[in-house]
Amino acid sequence: MKIHYLLLLFIALNTTACSSSKTVGQATAGSPQKASTTKPWTRWWWMGSAVNQPDIRASLSAFAEAGIGGVEITPIYGARGAEADFIDFLSPRWVEMLNFTLEVADSLGLGVDMVLGTGWPYGGPHVSVPHAATKLVVEKHTVPAGSTFRQEITVTPKPEKTPARLLYVLAFGDDGTYLDLTGKLVRNHLSWTAPAANYTLYAVFSGKTGQQVKRAAPGGEGYTLDHFSREALHRYLQPFDQALSDANGQLRAVFNDSYEVYGTDFTPGFFAAFARQRGYDLKPFLPQLLDTTDFEIGNRVKSDYRETIADLLLTGFNVPWTDWAHGHGFRSRLQAHGSPGNLLDLYAAADVPECETFGSMPYAIPGLRREAADLRAGDADPVMLKFSSSAAHVAGKPLTSAESFTWLRDHFKTALSQCKPEVEDLFVSGVNHVFLHGSTYSPASAGWPGWKFYAAVNFSPNNTIWKDAPALFTYIENCQSLLQSGAPDNENLLYWPVYDNWGALAAGTLYHEFPIHKNEWLLESAFYRTANTLLDQGYGVDFISDAFIQRATVKNGLIDLPGGTYQSLIIPPCRYLPLATLQKLVAMQEAG
Repeated sequence: MKIHYLLLLFIALNTTACSSSKTVGQATAGSPQKASTTKPWTRWWWMGSAVNQPDIRASLSAFAEAGIGGVEITPIYGARGAEADFIDFLSPRWVEMLNFTLEVADSLGLGVDMVLGTGWPYGGPHVSVPHAATKLVVEKHTVPAGSTFRQEITVTPKPEKTPARLLYVLAFGDDGTYLDLTGKLVRNHLSWTAPAANYTLYAVFSGKTGQQVKRAAPGGEGYTLDHFSREALHRYLQPFDQALSDANGQLRAVFNDSYEVYGTDFTPGFFAAFARQRGYDLKPFLPQLLDTTDFEIGNRVKSDYRETIADLLLTGFNVPWTDWAHGHGFRSRLQAHGSPGNLLDLYAAADVPECETFGSMPYAIPGLRREAADLRAGDADPVMLKFSSSAAHVAGKPLTSAESFTWLRDHFKTALSQCKPEVEDLFVSGVNHVFLHGSTYSPASAGWPGWKFYAAVNFSPNNTIWKDAPALFTYIENCQSLLQSGAPDNENLLYWPVYDNWGALAAGTLYHEFPIHKNEWLLESAFYRTANTLLDQGYGVDFISDAFIQRATVKNGLIDLPGGTYQSLIIPPCRYLPLATLQKLVAMQEAG
């Protein structure tokens, strides 16, 4: 958007042009207020949680001196050879190190966030099998007319399906009849004679994905959590009630990384939730749900299924997770991308919605030979990034954060000049609270080059860019102090027609995620083309969901939302529009 690039040019000129008596970034009269949140923060990898108090203090002091405003603690697997120093996650010793970190950070004016777990996604040793990530498993059996089916019904023994619990046995006749045979089960044994039709039995199981926490730290290994169950979340959070009891007032926020709970499309209470939320029983439509051909009824049933998954993720995890954080005096910070739900609603459920950039792409600098071409920002697609900032703007959340520079290049190969254009892409997309990815805790005894997490870039004193990094950090601080002191002022709303995605066949899969990187779901849509047309012509745009359309009112000809007012609401070309949304749009138009 042209006006935003002009704003950044103004910021850049005012942060680099300085007299001999004033250093870069020194505040002048009337300058926006500087605070810890205006500085860049960093993800702080605790390898094996093999931390000690002297090195914690030294690391935090180095961060503060360089111009970093805070850290996000993420424990991961340990460094080889340091096993004797590993500290189990949430053990008394680990909690002691956390509380020491909070005290030192507070004395240095640094903020602290932390992941409620180790590695990613949420999970660990206290996640029991019933509360682990779940998948729908259906086994079919053919019963000819007049014959008797008499056997134990079990699931095909595959690791990703077991252990599995039998929920229902449903019979579908080739004459169109439907029978629920669940009441005839004796344990898992069924004895049943088919009437005058050929039948297919659908045995419905609640299975398990078997996914374990990735990159888990010592004491954090275990099953991934069922993210569609409020009960599972409640059980998961219980160990943190005691562990974080002394952190109120010092720990700023809890964090949840990008949704990477793979293959989970079910929870034990799904059928009951579906009936409540969609208004009909799903079981008689199981053949249509599982059909992999492209037809209207099957696609509509799949859409209802995917919408129910989205509802459960929002109401069973995101909202109660934020409520839990508030009950302990913390904020919530969330990366919603990758989730099988409406990203705008999921981002907005957190206090600080967070996007991310990842990877690098060739970028030829004019005037240089091809072999001298630099590498610049990665997949910072402004439309994708604006999902998080739009959620913040529409919902009235003052901060939008970003995991920045992930894998921009490999260790020791990243120049700060490659970081600058990427962070500017984030700023013009509505981000105002940057998190570096990342900084690996490394004890003094490790020497040079110190411990390294595999995912670059590493912002630490061991890296050659560290001596110049304060200049980049000051630039980021100056930009963010201005961005955080103002308010978003986009004038137009663009509706995201998520039902076009939910209502598509999508190869028949029930798990329909919306990742930030492999985002063909976005790039191939009319919504994406419409958004780029508006942005290219200089229009300020935020995206809006069906849920926030329902919350909108019209006052003095303007669309009023929790985050502010807008002049117009644009509907891109789409196939599916919920009746309630259409009715609200008509009412808004009639209201002026």
